[in-house]
Amino acid sequence: MNTLDRESAKAIEALYALGYGLHAQERFADAAAVFRIMLQVAPTDERSWLALGECHELLGHSEVALELYGAGSTVVDGAIRCELARYRLFAALGRDTEAEEALEAATEIAENSSDGALVELIDAEKAVRS
Repeated sequence: MNTLDRESAKAIEALYALGYGLHAQERFADAAAVFRIMLQVAPTDERSWLALGECHELLGHSEVALELYGAGSTVVDGAIRCELARYRLFAALGRDTEAEEALEAATEIAENSSDGALVELIDAEKAVRS
């Protein structure tokens, strides 16, 4: 990794830490602003989509959160956590058909990966919802 890559990685981690700290203080609007910057700097980092979506969820902006999770699923290859976030929010909103579609998308990602932890994540989610 060259110096520029290391500096970029450090900047991304600093943004995430700042946003996470604001989130922990329940300053969701401020955290969202930081995660929005992180998203611009690192659009393929699934954490930025998830964190920004969660801030919007906690601010009562469910539709915005769903759009962010969906966009994250499109932009980030294998964004299983974005699909799970969509699943959980759709389920919470009583939108069962869309929830099942999101869970199916997450399951497909897990099954097509070589990461056993992702399969376990899906299995755990299904067990919670059963």
